[in-house]
Amino acid sequence: MNEQVKEVTIEDLKNTPRYELYRKMSAMMKGSPKPGRYVEFLPTVFNTVLAMREKDPIIMFEAVIDELRKLWNLSPEMPVSGPWHHTIVPGVLITSLRNNGYPFTDEDVEEALKRAPSFQPRLAASSGLVEPPLG
Repeated sequence: MNEQVKEVTIEDLKNTPRYELYRKMSAMMKGSPKPGRYVEFLPTVFNTVLAMREKDPIIMFEAVIDELRKLWNLSPEMPVSGPWHHTIVPGVLITSLRNNGYPFTDEDVEEALKRAPSFQPRLAASSGLVEPPLG
């Protein structure tokens, strides 16, 4: 039996509910996946945000940044300001809601953390939107 592989379309990507599946489908569409330069640091960001028990998102964001400053290696490949900041904001917002009693799980927080870096930096300039809240 000859199984045909379905070609991935933009509409397929738009309707994909979880980031991991989105990344796999996106890679299939592009032909060759390439991890970003922040990929190795993102698990540290995830663990730091998930561990927070603060309820105020502004205080939590500052605490996350303070904690991450202790952990990152400053280099041209990993500067202080970079796309990983975009990952933090949606994660902090969902974690703060979770810590205030809203029914969000660690999986929901991780999903928010994973989605933000998927938005292209030029999106803000072309659409008037800022990436962090889009996560």
